[in-house]
Amino acid sequence: MRNLWRLPACAALAISPAIAETTKLQDLMTLHVDGKVTIDATGKVADYTIETELPNDIRAVIDKSVPRWLFAPPNLEGAQTQIRGNMRITLAATQSGENHIVRIDNVTFPKTGQTWTVDQDKMPTNGIVRATKRPSPKVPGLVNGRVSVSLHLGPDGRVIDAVTTQCSVYRAAGYADKLRKRACNAMSESATRALRRWTFDYAPGVDPAKHSEVTLPVDYWVGAPVKDTPGEWRREWRSVYRPVPWRTEAGPRIGSSDVSAGSIVQADTDLLLREGIGAAL
Repeated sequence: MRNLWRLPACAALAISPAIAETTKLQDLMTLHVDGKVTIDATGKVADYTIETELPNDIRAVIDKSVPRWLFAPPNLEGAQTQIRGNMRITLAATQSGENHIVRIDNVTFPKTGQTWTVDQDKMPTNGIVRATKRPSPKVPGLVNGRVSVSLHLGPDGRVIDAVTTQCSVYRAAGYADKLRKRACNAMSESATRALRRWTFDYAPGVDPAKHSEVTLPVDYWVGAPVKDTPGEWRREWRSVYRPVPWRTEAGPRIGSSDVSAGSIVQADTDLLLREGIGAAL
């Protein structure tokens, strides 16, 4: 009997497979903030809640920013309506002299409810590949990292295409940027090769045409796994984000800083943010 691993569905995002061609990896700190948001029929924020415990100064700037967000007016079954959903805010802090500039790097809107089952025999446990050996003989063995990989699914649930959308490297302060990029390349190659073998089974009543793209993280680690604790800052060296090649229209994005181990995120979402992220807080 085939073992199936059931997973919650979430939001989405992406970058290109050519990590080696990117510019220098960005050195930054990131922090996750989870909550819920209500959008009215015109696309304005009607209400929101923050579920992650935060210092007062960080909470204050989020409270200043969120009410100013503008969304595409929600449209469910052809009718504009108010809608409420989960949200994950990714904050990024970059050094400027002796201080750090904090900005909202991205916002995603995780969905709940089952969309797929996945054949457990064809996937790494919990979406994680433990690097018991170096990903490549040329990659330092103590580099921990994560790549976000976008998958294009066919109507039968098989993977048509897989691309690395972004890479984050952790615990690599003593390594040159060239070695961090090399680690990203090795992780990217390994992850996309493995995920091309996955098969998804759509849940009953799910339209495959509306759920043909998913993004998920693959972690490589030695010692302790990557930490995904909301409200805690984490240092990373991150590649540039680039969109997936098969999209024909704009959509939400998710990169390596926005996902958590074991998650699978989908590209279709009822909440599409148009304005409000990227500005310094």
